[in-house]
Amino acid sequence: MSVEVSSATSGPSSFSGPSKAAWQDVAAEGSLGEALPHDVELSPDQLRSLYRLMALSRRVDRQAINLTRQGALGVFASSHGQEAAQVGSVFALEAGLAALRWLAAGYGYEITGVDVWAAYSHTIKAAERIGRRDEVRERIRTFVAGRRFLVEVLGRELGLIGKGMT
Repeated sequence: MSVEVSSATSGPSSFSGPSKAAWQDVAAEGSLGEALPHDVELSPDQLRSLYRLMALSRRVDRQAINLTRQGALGVFASSHGQEAAQVGSVFALEAGLAALRWLAAGYGYEITGVDVWAAYSHTIKAAERIGRRDEVRERIRTFVAGRRFLVEVLGRELGLIGKGMT
């Protein structure tokens, strides 16, 4: 898969204006499929921040490989080439937790149980993808306790209320 992110107004080197991303899937025989563009709902600052984190991840990885080759570090599992997957997964997880905090604080209009459940389920899916489901579930459980509306929606799922209890 190859990915390119660019500004809709200025091309690949600028971040002003709405951003677009395009990716191409690689078929089993190695040919590239058609580029499929889509809008990126991230601000220019968020895109820069994610890029910085990916570059930092690559640098740390390179340093750890060098230390391993010098015998100063026993074993290191390189993540070279996987920076976007790591940074993107954590970003998705933190965005989901932020959404739950905003919903609890009442940001938005007419917040429904469906909104809360969607934020919760997407956050748990992101946590599962990076192997942090139990930790994140406990963070959410601690956060939700004492927030009546969230307990009404997520209480059974999080074990805050038992079956038959309200």
